[in-house]
Amino acid sequence: MRTILSGGKIVTPTQVIKNHTLILEDEIISAIIPDQKFIVEKNDHTINIKGKWVTPGLIDIHVHGANYADAMDADPESINTLNQFFASRGVTGYLLTTGTASNSDISAVINCFQEYSPTEDGAVPLGIHLEGPYLCEERKGAQPSIHLRDPEPVYYQRWFESGVIRLMTVAPELEGALALIQTGIKKGVEFAVGHSVAS
Repeated sequence: MRTILSGGKIVTPTQVIKNHTLILEDEIISAIIPDQKFIVEKNDHTINIKGKWVTPGLIDIHVHGANYADAMDADPESINTLNQFFASRGVTGYLLTTGTASNSDISAVINCFQEYSPTEDGAVPLGIHLEGPYLCEERKGAQPSIHLRDPEPVYYQRWFESGVIRLMTVAPELEGALALIQTGIKKGVEFAVGHSVAS
């Protein structure tokens, strides 16, 4: 069965197309054709999107929470709430972002994510972004001082072994940060410099 989106403005990498129909087959765009050349087939599911925009889904790599749900809740229902909220705003995938917290609280979020089974509707949580806890006190922003610390291999190695950490924000000037980064890179983790006084 084809899904037909008609009447909207279609955003491509190079232009905005009007008066065209977008055809999806098995959730993949199979064609964008002028409205006057489009022929409805028997089993087509047509959606009139007049006045709306068709864009690629957005990916958010730094999201702590929304709609009274927080990444640090370590609760599948909170993740479901985030999925629904983000999808309603055009976000189709995101990284669940932790804040600086105790090792046990961060581990609880990771464990919850590993066991989480996404629902079929809503945005898709693509992994975890660890924002901290290895950040600089001087540039802590809203991060709680009590949990800021130098990298601890006994913990971060377990977090990386989980396979769900996609991104980590770190202050590279901290003692042990370079070893942390080297270890994470080997596990496919990307790094961002943040909350840092590094030059």
